[in-house]
Amino acid sequence: MKRIGLISLFLSFIFSVSVFAASPSDVGIILLHGKGAKPELKKYEKLDGKLSAEGYSVVVPRMPWSGHKGKADYNGSLSDAFVSIEKEVRNFRDQGKTTVVLVGHSMGTAGALAYAKHKGGIDGVIGVAPGHFPGSDSFHKDFVFFDVKKAKQMVEEGKATKSLKVEDYNSGSRRFKMTVVAEDYLSMFDPEGPMSVDDNLKGLGEIPFLWVAPTHDPVTSKRSSKYFGMAPKNPKSKLVKIDAKHKNAPPKAFGEIHKWITEL
Repeated sequence: MKRIGLISLFLSFIFSVSVFAASPSDVGIILLHGKGAKPELKKYEKLDGKLSAEGYSVVVPRMPWSGHKGKADYNGSLSDAFVSIEKEVRNFRDQGKTTVVLVGHSMGTAGALAYAKHKGGIDGVIGVAPGHFPGSDSFHKDFVFFDVKKAKQMVEEGKATKSLKVEDYNSGSRRFKMTVVAEDYLSMFDPEGPMSVDDNLKGLGEIPFLWVAPTHDPVTSKRSSKYFGMAPKNPKSKLVKIDAKHKNAPPKAFGEIHKWITEL
């Protein structure tokens, strides 16, 4: 009788795993590229290819922070990004996908977290080499303080749709001079705005989160534990490390991404 009981328990466990584990064919993945990047880059195509080979449905929409060689165009606001993401979420739901996951690389993680908090309707968020921390005191004081101040002043003066010159930053100590619409800039850089990673992590609610930290990435190596700890406690949320740099992290994160999604 004891043996029969153990067999029944084992079969019950196997059944529960098969019922609740996410099958690739039921999963839609929306991959958000990093700042000054574009969907056609090899690192995103490689990750897309690996995920698609496993049976996942993957889309890589162009975000307002797209660009070339690290320099972003900022041809829209965070609200425009939300519209693009929401379209893909709706398409996946219409296709019968039971699980929709946002996977962001670098600034794409900040965008994914913002969508998760302010729009919802998704089943998980994955951040690969997360970047862009406008809610961080150091980020605000060291990089964007004066530009954010100028943009806010323009909004107060009724010039929200006018452009201003700012200095942008990216990994590898790269700096870029550019012209950006004031309200679009604030939507992504205001420390009290909708893209504050601090606030968005804290506001994830029950949405599980995977933080993938490359061990050779100065952008996230010192921040990973602190930021991951801001998210609500969730047994499905995880912080993992991979042997990669900031730029080449997406394809190298495939194994951890695949493993985590199958356990959702």
